[in-house]
Amino acid sequence: LNDDQGKLYEELLSEQQDLNNHIPLHIIRLQQFENQLK
Repeated sequence: LNDDQGKLYEELLSEQQDLNNHIPLHIIRLQQFENQLK
C-alpha cells in the first residue's frame, strides 16, 4: 500500500468501528420499542 491507500484504508477502518459501535445501540432501541408494544 502506498501512503494514500494507507490513509484511505485507515479511514474506512475507523468508519467501520463507528458502525460497529452504533449497531448494538440501534438493536437495543429496537428491542426496547418492541417490548413496549407487547
